[in-house]
Amino acid sequence: MATASMQDWFLINELFTRYATSLDRCDLEAVVGCFSEHGSLQSPLLGRFEGAAGIRDFALRTARVRRDHGTQFRHVWSNLRVDVDGGRARHLLPARLRHPRRPDRTAVAGRVRVRAAPGGRRLAA
Repeated sequence: MATASMQDWFLINELFTRYATSLDRCDLEAVVGCFSEHGSLQSPLLGRFEGAAGIRDFALRTARVRRDHGTQFRHVWSNLRVDVDGGRARHLLPARLRHPRRPDRTAVAGRVRVRAAPGGRRLAA
């Protein structure tokens, strides 16, 4: 895989920003819209979720934690690295999420795949 162009890097960074801010404000459909049709995610705290229904369930669980426990999540990442191969990209995402009521539970993200899709890039399986 080659290093991403500046344009690809900014597009993928925008995708992650959209995903994180949508999840933090519990906008379920915006979270689902960040993923390809068969996209998936692996949460260190909640497990694996696949497809639009699974991603929606993940976002709904996050919204319930916020509502039921009065918590607010803030996803933070740095040192973004993007490698591309045609319409696919691999994104190394060093990120940390600290649960506000459970400081002993910290989630750290790792490699994420991104695919070109109609209307822009989407998170993929």
